[in-house]
Amino acid sequence: MSQILSLKFRMANLTKVEFAALDISRDNYLSWVLDAKIYLRANGFGQTIVDGNDASLEENAKTMIFLRRHIHEALNSEYVVVDEPLVIWKALGERYDHQRMVTLPRARYEWTHLKFQDSVRVQLCYAQNYLLDEAMW
Repeated sequence: MSQILSLKFRMANLTKVEFAALDISRDNYLSWVLDAKIYLRANGFGQTIVDGNDASLEENAKTMIFLRRHIHEALNSEYVVVDEPLVIWKALGERYDHQRMVTLPRARYEWTHLKFQDSVRVQLCYAQNYLLDEAMW
């Protein structure tokens, strides 16, 4: 009896959305991939999206339920005939993985050239704090 309840509970959890769905605009692909991998590995389904896996039909089905609940409706309808999680994972990767080539260098550039946007206001605030500190002594 407890195994049946446990299975129902786990299946109910598959229908919940734990993080934002993959948007069709590609803006959240990198974070979505990371979140999906972590979630699938944590729930014992990580092998379903790896080449040469020996996942059972049940594991593949649960992974497909999870993936379909976490992609945009338009993508869902586009991949409606796909029934293997590895196939949909690779298809999404081929479609969106170039984001790493675009986003990562831009983020690194912005990080190395990070400056205060309003340095005058920051300097003024620092000077006022210094004067206030001097006045208190």
